[in-house]
Amino acid sequence: MKTAIQVATSSVLGLALMALTLFWPAGTIHYWQAWVFFGMFVGLSVIFTAYTAIRNPEVLRRRMNAGPQHESRPVQKVVSTGVCWRSLPYLSSRRSIIGSAGPMCRRHWCSSGT
Repeated sequence: MKTAIQVATSSVLGLALMALTLFWPAGTIHYWQAWVFFGMFVGLSVIFTAYTAIRNPEVLRRRMNAGPQHESRPVQKVVSTGVCWRSLPYLSSRRSIIGSAGPMCRRHWCSSGT
């Protein structure tokens, strides 16, 4: 039961953060490409999580305890921390999908389907 609550909490917070990073830079929720991406991500995540919970709950418990603080080897802690910090600037760079969507949609360069 504890794992189910942890999975639900983590999923809701993670999806809220993803929605924020997709739609806030765009300045609109009328961004169909983001909705397609978000829908595919949610659908595949639900399928994987349900399958893993049914077939191998221990794997799901281990996956919920991920990150630098849960690594046992010092090298893995450094690598895990580096990957997390290295990916942050990409989210806001103009070369990323997330960073470039905002200016395009605010200037009405992307079609909103209306």
